[in-house]
Amino acid sequence: VLFRSVVTALPDGMDTMLGDNGYRLSGGQRQRLALARIWLRDCPIVILDEIFQGQDAITAEQLRAHLRKWGAGRTLIYITHSLQHLQELDCVYVLQHGDIVEQGTAEVLLQQKDSIFYQMWQGVGATAAWRRNMARAVIKRMGLSDAEAGENGGLRMFQQERKGHLTVFQSPLLQKERDLLHGFSSRGGGYSQGCYAGLNLGLTSGDQVVTVQQNRQLFAAVLGISPEQVVCGHQVHSANIAHVGKGDMGRGFLDARQALPETDGLVTNERGIALMTLYADCVPVLFYEPVQRVIAVCHCGWKGTVQKIAANMAQVMVDSYGCDVRQIRAAIGPSISQDAYEVDQPVLERFRQAFSFAEQLIVPTDREHGKLDLWEANRLQLLEAGLQEHHIDVSGLCTFQNSQTFFSHRADQGKTGRNGALLMMV
Repeated sequence: VLFRSVVTALPDGMDTMLGDNGYRLSGGQRQRLALARIWLRDCPIVILDEIFQGQDAITAEQLRAHLRKWGAGRTLIYITHSLQHLQELDCVYVLQHGDIVEQGTAEVLLQQKDSIFYQMWQGVGATAAWRRNMARAVIKRMGLSDAEAGENGGLRMFQQERKGHLTVFQSPLLQKERDLLHGFSSRGGGYSQGCYAGLNLGLTSGDQVVTVQQNRQLFAAVLGISPEQVVCGHQVHSANIAHVGKGDMGRGFLDARQALPETDGLVTNERGIALMTLYADCVPVLFYEPVQRVIAVCHCGWKGTVQKIAANMAQVMVDSYGCDVRQIRAAIGPSISQDAYEVDQPVLERFRQAFSFAEQLIVPTDREHGKLDLWEANRLQLLEAGLQEHHIDVSGLCTFQNSQTFFSHRADQGKTGRNGALLMMV
């Protein structure tokens, strides 16, 4: 099924000319086709070099399931820097300067807190997806509760909830807060047609305005939010943040002309105000500080990310509302994954200038381009701003690779709808 999905996505199916080195394929597509060739050859020994690199959570889980079934009776050797999916391997070897310095199962190495492996896990290189997988293994092996595992590795997966005719995704980190309503939309279940088919929430996307208004009211209603409570900004890929009060309620929700001008971040400490952000590959981030009771949302395209709008939002919550940065929760929603996000050198250079950890975000594809990890760029800047590791959720859901579930600007070649995220204190 994985490989058929690659072929059916090509313009001429099996007859598509892929060009030199398959330049029309994404890195993930090339990986899946390479695996298909390996399976057809029935190889007894297989070396898998960075096989899960850049894959979103859904695709990686599917690949793992296939490898688990196909690998029975074979020797599989994984080479990886990402630490993901190691909990199922019979033995892990840690190499340093070309020498094997540690070996054992991932679970055993994780319990040795003076080990290099444990330090790698504790460091910024350990991804949220890997922490979730490892936490499951630790729970099974050590008998920990879900709460203990959540504090020791981020055991959280975004929940897919069916609400009426809509499918809404929610962050477990925010779901625990009883005084919050929140949700990330999917494209199914709305009234739009054609290239906007489904729950298009973009008033300025080119869709019929009346239809989008119906979609927005439907999305708000399934979350228990009234249209007059919602506030929207006119998003321009900036780092501009607006403080929202009761007088702003309803702005931009049904009439784009009334949205807060040139605003990509919204913050409030008032109950009953719903903040909304829109995206179709860009990164939506929702914030909550439960002590001072402050919520915020921001829209992080590459321009907003490199301008550090997420970190700036955390600082605004501290400076303007007296929040404790160590208490701020942040949920990074569905958006484009590194595997699907190739950009040119001018963009990569902006990130190198902005972030000391930039090389952790970039996988070069040729001399002029590279794959950029916006999820990690926002997660790491939030950690630098002072947020706690276990207070950050990353959905791991790629809008491009799951374009049947989410609107994706790249997958739909610019002619598409918009996903939305809503957050409100009650």
